[in-house]
Amino acid sequence: MRSAAVIGPDPAPGQDASGAVATQHLLADYRAYVAALRINPDAKRLRRRAAERLTDVHPDLWAWLTRPTAARMADLSRSKAWPMICWAWVVGRLPVDLDLMLRQTPGRSLCLVGYSPPRRRRPGRVLLHHLGLGRQLGPSG
Repeated sequence: MRSAAVIGPDPAPGQDASGAVATQHLLADYRAYVAALRINPDAKRLRRRAAERLTDVHPDLWAWLTRPTAARMADLSRSKAWPMICWAWVVGRLPVDLDLMLRQTPGRSLCLVGYSPPRRRRPGRVLLHHLGLGRQLGPSG
């Protein structure tokens, strides 16, 4: 059973309901995303290795989401896998965990919710922006 603060899809919608298999698919897609980033090879290696550290210890991220928030914060502190978790939230591959997102240290957050400046986009548009992803999500129109 999930926490009420977790919003989003269950693992592997469709035929396979295994969270471990869904995590492996998510990790493969994250590796492809990182490979396409315009950052230096060391930064890419660090992102991939951080994601692997977390998934080596917790091969089912959906089961990991059921752990206490403090334990998950410690896991992310040890593994440095925040970029993968935020990427998964932004692209809709992992349920958004509001408790976890709101516990991230201010100033170090990789996921931001903000107001779109009127001079750059339509006024009043609220965006979810992931640093490094360069993708904004919000109401279309």
